[in-house]
Amino acid sequence: YKWMWSYLDDYAKHKRRYTQKEMSNKLQSVGFKVTFISSFVTILFPFVCLSRMIKKNKKAEELTMDDVIQEFKIPLWMNKLFYKLILIDTWLIKKGISLSFGNSIVVVAKK
Repeated sequence: YKWMWSYLDDYAKHKRRYTQKEMSNKLQSVGFKVTFISSFVTILFPFVCLSRMIKKNKKAEELTMDDVIQEFKIPLWMNKLFYKLILIDTWLIKKGISLSFGNSIVVVAKK
């Protein structure tokens, strides 16, 4: 989602964020047949949104490596919990269930 753009995207030198429809259209326009598309990081989406809203206004030029590292420093118990939760997304996608929203997109396409 474009509204989730944050300093992390700037720092990672991202250029844009796509919706599922945009990604599917781009792939199809260059000859790919999309066989599966799904969002990912759905279960953790509320946490990602909260993090992005809190830290949205920082500029990439003002960032230090410590700012980026701090974004990913979470207590071990929380990391383990998030890992377990993300496995739900993984399980659903492996079952062929397309998730309608999330922080990332996974696509399977054939030329």
